[in-house]
Amino acid sequence: MEYKKDIQQLFVDFLHNDYTKEDLEQLIAYFGEEHSLEMLREKIEKELAAEMKDDDVRVKRLVRRLDERLLKQLGETPILPLPKRRSHVQWLAWVGTAAAVIAMLVLWLRQPDAARDTPLVAAQKQLPTNDVLPGESQATLILADGKQFNLDGKEKFSQSVNGAQISSNHGELIYEQKSATDEVAHEPLNTLVVPKAGTFQMRLPDGTRVWLNAYSQLRFPKSFSAHERKVWVTGEAYFEVAKDAKRPFSVQVGETLIKALGTAFNVRAYNEGETSATLTDGSIQVTYKDQSVKLIPGQQALLNPSAKLTVRRVDLESATAWKDGYFYFKKEPFEKIIQDVALWYDVTIHDEGPVPNELYSGSVDRQAKLSEVLEMLRAVSETRFELKGRELYIVH
Repeated sequence: MEYKKDIQQLFVDFLHNDYTKEDLEQLIAYFGEEHSLEMLREKIEKELAAEMKDDDVRVKRLVRRLDERLLKQLGETPILPLPKRRSHVQWLAWVGTAAAVIAMLVLWLRQPDAARDTPLVAAQKQLPTNDVLPGESQATLILADGKQFNLDGKEKFSQSVNGAQISSNHGELIYEQKSATDEVAHEPLNTLVVPKAGTFQMRLPDGTRVWLNAYSQLRFPKSFSAHERKVWVTGEAYFEVAKDAKRPFSVQVGETLIKALGTAFNVRAYNEGETSATLTDGSIQVTYKDQSVKLIPGQQALLNPSAKLTVRRVDLESATAWKDGYFYFKKEPFEKIIQDVALWYDVTIHDEGPVPNELYSGSVDRQAKLSEVLEMLRAVSETRFELKGRELYIVH
């Protein structure tokens, strides 16, 4: 193919938002050719280095992250709807979107350090006056005796209550109770409640760490028994279980029981009749009534509305990215994506037409404003949104 403009200059023009429709078509066509992927990587590194002359280590780290997450997908998965047959056009569209993500990264790097708390998302020409800010660290701890403590990610909190030391710092609750007896396992439970537009972390008495996503609850005893460790979850939570071979760790999610020793896994149970457990490290056993499966890392146990327990391979990042501060979707249905957005921004969804039935892939910072996230969803799904207060209307 004959190119009308120098590719290096075209790439720079694109990053500076100074290009025509013909330029974009030329760029997409060029990087859609298999031999051009390594050159794309080199151009990204060159552009980053030009913006960060005195920070070579940071440049290499950023490029490595692009290699591992973004560029890996260039040869595997499109970000636009996945048709029954993958076509060259959809793959090229993903290349164009990838370049847009790279452009966002470079633009962010150009800002002074004080301004780098802004989200890594595409800047809109004009943000609507009616917008919604992202969620934040917030939760309510309800003790078994009814006492309540409002927690956030800013103020420090420390108090001794009923023989337990409770402290909160930077969005993490630490609950310490030294005793471990069989009697306490039958006492009323404490509850950590995370509302919509919230997230929170917790360290249980045994050292297990838990991340709670928006609109989730964790119920736990004031002290684990001498023979087992059990908690109850609704919503979504990620666990890093402290090793203790003498006391197996289990999570009850509705009628589904997840058993583990020292391991890390994500649990999601927002929709009635649907529960998933995704294993990132170690081993867990998932049981629902008379069905039981054992997982290895990279697998997900899924209980569907028909009450059937199945196992499948999944992209681990898509199951755990929320706890690290960003949305990441890999071949996900529109319903799941918009549900996650609604819970994080605490908006009510009104669907005024048929929901898109394609699968989508993409990533965006969870600190972005709602309007910025919606703009990206609009770009990949061709769906229009209207926001009125906290009422979000989907217009197809």
